[in-house]
Amino acid sequence: MRAKPFLLGLAAIGLFSVLNALIKGLSAQFDTLQIAFLRYLFGGLWILVYVSITRPGWPSLATVEANVVRGVLSLVTGLSFFYALRELPLADAITLSFLAPLFVTLFSVLLLKERPGPYIIAALGLGFAGMLVMVAGLGGDEEDRSLLGIIASLVSSITYGLSMTLLRARARRDPLDLIVFFQQWIPALFIAPAAGVVWKAPAPEHLGLFAILGILAVSAHLLLARAFSLAEASQLAPIEFSALIYAAIIGTVFFGETLTMGTLAGAALIILGAFLATKR
Repeated sequence: MRAKPFLLGLAAIGLFSVLNALIKGLSAQFDTLQIAFLRYLFGGLWILVYVSITRPGWPSLATVEANVVRGVLSLVTGLSFFYALRELPLADAITLSFLAPLFVTLFSVLLLKERPGPYIIAALGLGFAGMLVMVAGLGGDEEDRSLLGIIASLVSSITYGLSMTLLRARARRDPLDLIVFFQQWIPALFIAPAAGVVWKAPAPEHLGLFAILGILAVSAHLLLARAFSLAEASQLAPIEFSALIYAAIIGTVFFGETLTMGTLAGAALIILGAFLATKR
């Protein structure tokens, strides 16, 4: 594999990791609903600028219908993952998100009628075993909150896996610009009323951080899509796991977190399962 798609992918995962850290930091001051709304709103504004330059053309009705469904799934994914970031150490939330490739494989079999390889059952088993290892490692006064965070992270992985499966069905029909456009604006519009209920006026510096979130999200999506256009998905699968390295560094430096043996053991099982899931 050429170095360019690999480096683009690493850069995209790095941007996502910084975005996740900023969301975790903002969670101490703002409700998850408001964070989700502003993150998608600013992402929508930036992609609006982008499509005004690239001019992909008006979407067809089929494009609108498919991407509205994906937009709703993106909203559920974002809300549940942002909540997980609030409740869990950064590395734990990221590690549990590695279950998503397993669900992509499962939904591809169920919805797209793809033929599974001989590793699919083992892959799913290892993934869920890794999750159980992490759950078993919880303890202390924050156990209940951590369990809720793990449930939220699991929901996020399921809806993300379904969203990515639907993307496979549309990726060759719809322009990338429009896919990212709907992925930002549909969640923003749907979550706006709920965000208004919990609204807390952000200071100018907070608005600046939310604007940065939008830039990071759109840039990361475009970089990752570009990487996948230059190399096969199975070749780029390992770069997803660099997120754990980013999370460990950011969590240690900025949040004073430490990796536990439960996280490392669970991560090893989930990553092995995700590798097996890419086999056909």
